[in-house]
Amino acid sequence: MTSLLVLAIYRFLEHLSVVQNASKHTLRNYCIDLNLFKEFLEKEPTEKVQHPPPHTIPISYVEIGSIQRNDIREFLSCYSHQSRKTQLRRLSTLRSFFKFLVSQKIITQNPVEDIDSPKAEKKLPPSLSYEQVQTLLSQPN
Repeated sequence: MTSLLVLAIYRFLEHLSVVQNASKHTLRNYCIDLNLFKEFLEKEPTEKVQHPPPHTIPISYVEIGSIQRNDIREFLSCYSHQSRKTQLRRLSTLRSFFKFLVSQKIITQNPVEDIDSPKAEKKLPPSLSYEQVQTLLSQPN
């Protein structure tokens, strides 16, 4: 069975909105991330992009079953210059999307399953100034 990416994205966003009652911000971010992923796949000169039938409006002809783990990794690496939070959100979006596709039996293998998350940034706590340390140490027990 052939399933086109654009239809699967639509079904997934509808599921998030209706069944899971996701917020408008979540829906917006998922939509942005999935559209970036779709555009990335459409630019790749591979067999993933089917040629549209003549006299049709090209929406997206990316075949879902042909998406592999390497496609996901390449997509994520295109945005490695962005913040870790954004990278983690994009990966989380793809995880949720492909988990949904497996649950709906649209695909049988989840290409995101074994992809590790990038490490979250660790921010150091603000340090005390010399005067603050002196004030703290001069306090009575």
